[in-house]
Amino acid sequence: MTMANISPEQKQKTIRQSPKTGNEYMQLGIQIGTSFIAFIGLGYWLDRMWHTKPWFLLIGAAFAMLSMVVLLYKVWKQLDANQEKKTKDQVS
Repeated sequence: MTMANISPEQKQKTIRQSPKTGNEYMQLGIQIGTSFIAFIGLGYWLDRMWHTKPWFLLIGAAFAMLSMVVLLYKVWKQLDANQEKKTKDQVS
């Protein structure tokens, strides 16, 4: 559906929702970046402290990836629930 085929009310609703969606994705990117920096930084610091290069760095990277997967799963579940709610509202 193109913007030309939508009613003015729906167009305004879409425009109002756009910044909210953009902010949510920006927040997701910041959370992923922060977790990577925190876990990898902690691993690097522990390696320097205990002279165990690169073991704690690798463990930190693994935890960073795991936290990213968990975060993306939570976002996916939330988006799925929102989509089901929209579908249910449109049917009613």
